[in-house]
Amino acid sequence: MAAATWGTDNPIDDPAREQQVLDAVAAQAERAGADPEEVRRIFRDRIEANKIVQRGL
Repeated sequence: MAAATWGTDNPIDDPAREQQVLDAVAAQAERAGADPEEVRRIFRDRIEANKIVQRGL
């Protein structure tokens, strides 16, 4: 994920896109019988970790 915006003009922070991703994974988790809020939390943490990497690049 971090490499996706490296070397481009795309912003590191994209709250609207992040919300789309989090909503999608929560919906998928619910359909799969998993806890959507736990999955949302995991992906939010991954997004934040990737931002740290991107800022370091």
